[in-house]
Amino acid sequence: MGEREKMNENIKKRSEIVKQLVADNYEEGRQDRCKRWVYRHIVRKSYPMSERTFWRYLSLDKDDE
Repeated sequence: MGEREKMNENIKKRSEIVKQLVADNYEEGRQDRCKRWVYRHIVRKSYPMSERTFWRYLSLDKDDE
């Protein structure tokens, strides 16, 4: 909890960008367009980050809503 209170504004912005990339490219019914595919082929090329960071960014957005 304490870590989230200290979250940098740049992390929040990057998290929003990642969330938008997932929303634009993820297709729920298609196994070839899963969130992992979006990470590997779209997000990682735009914003180099680990897969764990990708999932953390997605969960941060859910917690903020």
